[in-house]
Amino acid sequence: MAAQKHRADLFALIAYTLLAILLTYPLVLNFATHVPGDGGDDPALAWNLWWVPHALINLQQTPIYTQHMFYPIGINLAFYTLTYLNAFLSIPIQSAFNLVIASNVNVLFSLVMSGFGAYLLVKWLFKSTVNSQQSTVPAFIAGALYAFSANKLLYISLGQFNIASSHWIPFYVLFLLKLTRARHTNRERFARITNYELRIGFLLGLFLLFQALSEFIYASFLILFTALYLVYQLIATRAKLLANYQLLFTFAIATITFTLPMSPILAAMFQDMATEGDFIQQGLGFADVFSSDALGFFIPSKLHPVLGGLESQLHFAYTNFAFLGFAALAFALIALWKIPHARIWGIFGAIFVLISLGPALSINGARFDLPLPFDVLLEIPFVKGNRYPSRWSVLVTLALAILVGYGIAWISEKLKIKSAKWARRFTFYVLLFTLFEHLAVLPLSNFQIPKVYDTIARDTGGATVSV
Repeated sequence: MAAQKHRADLFALIAYTLLAILLTYPLVLNFATHVPGDGGDDPALAWNLWWVPHALINLQQTPIYTQHMFYPIGINLAFYTLTYLNAFLSIPIQSAFNLVIASNVNVLFSLVMSGFGAYLLVKWLFKSTVNSQQSTVPAFIAGALYAFSANKLLYISLGQFNIASSHWIPFYVLFLLKLTRARHTNRERFARITNYELRIGFLLGLFLLFQALSEFIYASFLILFTALYLVYQLIATRAKLLANYQLLFTFAIATITFTLPMSPILAAMFQDMATEGDFIQQGLGFADVFSSDALGFFIPSKLHPVLGGLESQLHFAYTNFAFLGFAALAFALIALWKIPHARIWGIFGAIFVLISLGPALSINGARFDLPLPFDVLLEIPFVKGNRYPSRWSVLVTLALAILVGYGIAWISEKLKIKSAKWARRFTFYVLLFTLFEHLAVLPLSNFQIPKVYDTIARDTGGATVSV
């Protein structure tokens, strides 16, 4: 019975895996020698995967400090994007194969889990409003949009595997929603803590921890989203949420679950700041360059095999990470028009869009100095270190994917698709239209070691190598 219940989930997981292999082609043909990237950030991110287990297992020391850089002084890596969790997960693959394969498995894992997490989130949102058999297709397509969106593939193409590691975000949001919509149906339950609250609190903290250990800046985004969502809940419940002691206790469990494992990293951060001062970015940094251009939401990625040339005709300050997709926008607009309870995701999405615009509104490169939400974030400790407002596109995409799921669910209900044959056709064509606009041809970076290093390794002399 349990296998039957989760059969659709298993099929979704398999389908995301196949899509990940297909949409990163020709990576699969070069899996042991190349990684996605342009040779800029991908070597450093691959080094992370090697350094963390090397430090812990071979050197038996914390990976937060290293003398492998700036020798012999060494350096504190607390503020460096070390992607600890990606490195931990890569250990078996590195042991069985090599570092390149481990890096590529991590990329595919991120794509698959991004899709599956968003799928589970949307499916849960539909739990009380959409028939379970009719919820699978919209949830699957929403997950595919989140996983294979243009902005995620762009980050992969730059070798920024840390920024592409957004796969724990939908899991965190799922358990945040479960927590705040927990089964508080009567006063008797209201006063006692159950295993359900303990489990939800632990998982909420765990997925926030996972995200912080994959990409810390996204964890800060989730904390800000939590505050935003709780404000919404306070308004929706007329402040009754404040009297919910179960909720406060469960958040305490989540906080402990997150904070204890993160404490060595946080301690190293504070130690670095105590020594060097508050060196986290002051002022705008690069924020005025690495912001979303308002026109960019409607211009396909430069990596698109057919439409990629459009971006070069415009005047964006940097690569466009903002594209949403016209098919996705159409489904989202239907959801906003026809489904009242979906509109909160439109509000969240609009807030994230405004933040991603950065400190000034840009339209095709022309700047208009207007007060925008990003100005407020520049005053928040740690968060102000994010000099790339366009990275908020990850939450824009998640809100969009949820709306797309609602829109597709509404359309499929109106079409009254009963036949399995027509259901498959409907799924195929909607998925095709949704993903086509986000297609990307990924550049590959050659990680094969030049033969000259074999010669250097055989040299027993004491000479140094200079470039």
